[in-house]
Amino acid sequence: MKRLISTAVMLLLAGSLTGCIEVANKVDKVMTLRTWETENSPVIYATFNAATGVRVSFSTRTFPVQIADSDAWLRFTIDYGNAFVQLHKIEVTHLTRDLQPFDAFLAWADKPLATRQAEKAQINARADYVSNHYSVVNEAGTDEPLFIFRGDIFLFSDPVQLALTREDVANIIVEAQRVQRLYNLKNAKGSS
Repeated sequence: MKRLISTAVMLLLAGSLTGCIEVANKVDKVMTLRTWETENSPVIYATFNAATGVRVSFSTRTFPVQIADSDAWLRFTIDYGNAFVQLHKIEVTHLTRDLQPFDAFLAWADKPLATRQAEKAQINARADYVSNHYSVVNEAGTDEPLFIFRGDIFLFSDPVQLALTREDVANIIVEAQRVQRLYNLKNAKGSS
């Protein structure tokens, strides 16, 4: 009987703590004027060593995604505490335009290695790649096509370079399309 009562009390406490955590998150969101939620995504990134041309195998992590409360945009963002490394903002009303760098990578990645090598400089010179610090490479040793992006996280150090595989870039597109569907559903309900 004591065990049953203690189990019930523990479940009650756990349930109330869950509610407290939700309230604390909502208060934090209002106090910091944040207009988005951060979610886990199916996208995995790895640190890329430019000197060797390979991914650092033990560095793979899930790429969190920020989604606007209105579902009008999403942004894949890594919080290093002192800095953020992120892909460009994807607006659902400009989805075709905002997904072009990822579509270009997937088209390039589907080509044979010799063609990829020949076209690598051309794709890396694209305005949307240069302005967002994106590039494409064929990983040394495996020749796997990788989408590389970089970010400055420490004041006096080289920028960190991170890599996405073909599957992860495809998952970015799928996630963007999912958010666009949510946005369209919200707006369809609002107009009827």
